[in-house]
Amino acid sequence: MARGSKKGEHRGGRKAGIPNKPKGERALIALEQAESEVRVLLLAGDKITALGKDRLAELDEWAYKLANKFAPRENEKGETYWISPGDEARFLCFLALSMKCALGRAQFESPRYAAVAVANQGGEKTPEVYIQDPHKVLEDIIDGPPPSI
Repeated sequence: MARGSKKGEHRGGRKAGIPNKPKGERALIALEQAESEVRVLLLAGDKITALGKDRLAELDEWAYKLANKFAPRENEKGETYWISPGDEARFLCFLALSMKCALGRAQFESPRYAAVAVANQGGEKTPEVYIQDPHKVLEDIIDGPPPSI
């Protein structure tokens, strides 16, 4: 026995005359929901516009303060001790978090130095000053006339 609709018969689906729902409309609804959530965060006073490096600096400062709170103490004899049994683990945990935050923001705060090779493209001879021992060159500068190049 054949299944399915008979010729001219319509089963289910969209009613005639109703247009397709545009895909952009769903995106606009999601965008409006996100905007309303951001407005709520702004009204609450949250810093949502801070840069990543600033957030890392805040987390680093927080973790370092807690690491110092759980750091070992020193008695009159100069021996270190922990106040409670879990302080060592807490200290190491917060210190590791502080180091990770510092490492993460280091790329934004200081440049990386790369080895730079001076290429001799013109085929000229390398000046003698670059071949000599730098200590000897400095001694020659201090003791006598400048070296010839």
